[in-house]
Amino acid sequence: MPSFTVSPACGRTATIWETRRISSARCGPNGRSTPRGNPCPRYLLDTDIVIEWLRRDDRVVAWLDSRDAAGDLVACTPVTVAELYAGLRPGERFFIGEILQVLDCVDIDARIGHKAGRYRQMFGASHGVKIADALIAAAAHVHGMTLCSRNLRHYPMRDLKKLRL
Repeated sequence: MPSFTVSPACGRTATIWETRRISSARCGPNGRSTPRGNPCPRYLLDTDIVIEWLRRDDRVVAWLDSRDAAGDLVACTPVTVAELYAGLRPGERFFIGEILQVLDCVDIDARIGHKAGRYRQMFGASHGVKIADALIAAAAHVHGMTLCSRNLRHYPMRDLKKLRL
């Protein structure tokens, strides 16, 4: 099983982050299991879920609150961070910064790049999978996480754990 590495909020300072991620610490120092050794549920959020959180969608907020209360690990990728900042609306910069301080950010490395390239090769023409979605899917697969999205049509991969929110 590949190692699971997480960097707080994709490199931002962690002062507020550390005080707000108390329940995620229940996953243990390796991000894989609880202190009792039980598997820790891990979720990777697609950009659309983070946007709905930003817009305070009741269903998404309630689901995320329940994940926080359970101590589950919830993360995003640098791809999501880039997509959020690329689509900023006036006045959203502060809120995006706040949201990213409570999410872990998984690393994207050569293994993920390789898997994303394979996904793009297999599903680019037939399903219209773009490189950003291929990278997010590959990160979820390599890190053993469940990918959460509103639009699972972007993720036709059968080897990927998925959850529609």
